[in-house]
Amino acid sequence: MREQKQILLIIVLLITGATIVITTLYGQGKKDLTIFRQEEATPIKEGVMTEKQREHSKLIKGEPYIGGKKIADLIAKQGDVEVYGPIRNVPLLHLSTDEVLTYLKCNADSVIIGRVTSKSSNLIETGTFLFTDYEVTVEEVLKDNSVAPLRADSNITITRLGGVVSLNGHIVRAIDETSAPLTMGGHYLFYLKYVPTTGSYRPLAHPAFDDTFHLLNTDVSQVSNKKLPFGWHDRADATSFLNAARNVLNSPCRFGEGQ
Repeated sequence: MREQKQILLIIVLLITGATIVITTLYGQGKKDLTIFRQEEATPIKEGVMTEKQREHSKLIKGEPYIGGKKIADLIAKQGDVEVYGPIRNVPLLHLSTDEVLTYLKCNADSVIIGRVTSKSSNLIETGTFLFTDYEVTVEEVLKDNSVAPLRADSNITITRLGGVVSLNGHIVRAIDETSAPLTMGGHYLFYLKYVPTTGSYRPLAHPAFDDTFHLLNTDVSQVSNKKLPFGWHDRADATSFLNAARNVLNSPCRFGEGQ
């Protein structure tokens, strides 16, 4: 009886340990890991992509994720693959929401509210991670791109880290906590950098500040697990947050920020 209890205790500890590892790797909780695993996979063939995707595939190196190993080699050995990229260590900053929003506004080429209409994932150039091109319908332009002006109801492509693909008969899921996946049909506030080679956009990608915010009914939440402006696990009032984002559009930028 005592041996059975010891075995049961060991099993519980192993399960608990496995849960901790998964949560640490992903960093965003069981609920969202489930959503991630339900994402529809894009069928791909290695090396086959559009010219736009080929340019976007070069934006990310990807060696830190799996030691430079190619995903195609991993699935040949173990089948389905899940690859994670954690938040890197960044200094703990004490800034107000307005200060963060001012920084984001000053360093973004464009700030928009938009709705995700479609997506397509593929391998990055090194074959060691994934990226996703999201098609987004612009609903409101808060800061326009002086190089390529935007308008409401236009469509743009936003390329982000991570994604889900079907490759060689296996499912590959890749997520970086700094650039979590977007929800189909979801409404977001985006702070974006222009990609002139394709006319597309990418996230601003500050190590501590999130640049993409999910607008859901009366709430707004961060997409990534970054620390600021209010942390991934917290939510804010959407109306108040959007008012703050609009109010800082006319605020000055600090020296060295923005254009």
